[in-house]
Amino acid sequence: MGFFIELVKDAPGPRPPRRAGRRTGRRESPVEVLDSLIEDGEIGRLTYRQGFDRLPTLARLDPYADHVFDAYWCALLLTDIARLDTAALTPAESAVLEKLAEWAHRCVGAPEGDHRIRFAGD
Repeated sequence: MGFFIELVKDAPGPRPPRRAGRRTGRRESPVEVLDSLIEDGEIGRLTYRQGFDRLPTLARLDPYADHVFDAYWCALLLTDIARLDTAALTPAESAVLEKLAEWAHRCVGAPEGDHRIRFAGD
């Protein structure tokens, strides 16, 4: 049980037109996918091993649901990553966390706040 993870940015250009009638769900703005990553349960195993209380932002990720981290959540994610015992990481966990940290820094530093990290669960 892992995640398909994407770094996305709001796409420039006009928004799609709204149609009259009943809304059937939440409409998302068009996005541009900047990068993607498939993780195979490394986040769950790492959170279990290091402790849910030490990594509260990572612990809230449900592998059966979808999540979106904006700049606020990315700042919390960076705090979690800073708490990690890096000596205890496997190479796969290290690779996933390095990529997430890189993306989180991009989200936090985006001037318009238009970058997000999307986690798509199984």
